[in-house]
Amino acid sequence: MNRILVTGSTSLIGREFIKYCLANEGYNLALITNPSSTRNNKLPKFDVSIIECDLIDSKRLTKVLEAVTPDVIVHIAQMKFSNKVVESMLSAGLDSWLIVVGSTKIYSKLASVSLIYKENEVLIRSCIKRFTILRPTMVYGSPLDNNVGRLAKIIKKGNIVPLVNGGGVKYQPIHYENVAQILFNILKEGHSVNEELDIAGPEVITTRDLVDLCGAKLLKRPRTLKVKLDLFMRLTRLIRIMGICRKQFDLLEELCRNKDIGDNDASKYICQLITLNEGIEGICREMEQIGEQP
Repeated sequence: MNRILVTGSTSLIGREFIKYCLANEGYNLALITNPSSTRNNKLPKFDVSIIECDLIDSKRLTKVLEAVTPDVIVHIAQMKFSNKVVESMLSAGLDSWLIVVGSTKIYSKLASVSLIYKENEVLIRSCIKRFTILRPTMVYGSPLDNNVGRLAKIIKKGNIVPLVNGGGVKYQPIHYENVAQILFNILKEGHSVNEELDIAGPEVITTRDLVDLCGAKLLKRPRTLKVKLDLFMRLTRLIRIMGICRKQFDLLEELCRNKDIGDNDASKYICQLITLNEGIEGICREMEQIGEQP
């Protein structure tokens, strides 16, 4: 039986990935949770080993790895903790297969956005013999996600949505259930060792169309404000050069970057991906169920 250690188990992707593992035989799971996380109560009552460990604590993490001796480590928690995972693997003398969920943010031209991904991927390649790096685009699928879910809540509350470049910025979101399914299929098939995979949803959509689709599903007309791209870019670059709130304005500038990647590796692992129409319908249904109020 394969011993699988999972970080980020309380995340949307993590919880769904765990369900796939438990629905199939041959996997002995150990889940790492952050003792200070407010999301621990959202973890379903899985019949698995749950270990509290802050990934910043390398010594504690090394002891966990020595005790569990996993065949595979599935690192779903934030990419910035990958260096701690690698450090602890080396300290514990493990030769585990490391599967990491990164992001296509690595392709951003802004160092403040991409550097953490680039540095950690270099570390993984140089120190780990068997690894797989999975890079999803914008992940969505729940009112709890910080992307489409957040947009839907903004629209429902009647707040204004800024449309940079008239809403022409392109996205290619992928549903968290599909990311989890791809993760599990990579684990099950075992053929993607030392591969780096970019994955995205089946459709490219502009901000304007995404806002309209969310509004249609919510039966609410979105309030929008068009922002000219050239003026927006000049302003953010000027403020960034001046050093005022640099990180925040880097993130604003990042919003202007197209995030579609076209053909990608998702179809290698899933025959039918969740469409945006299906995914946003699910978000709106869940918002009604949990009683999201304007």
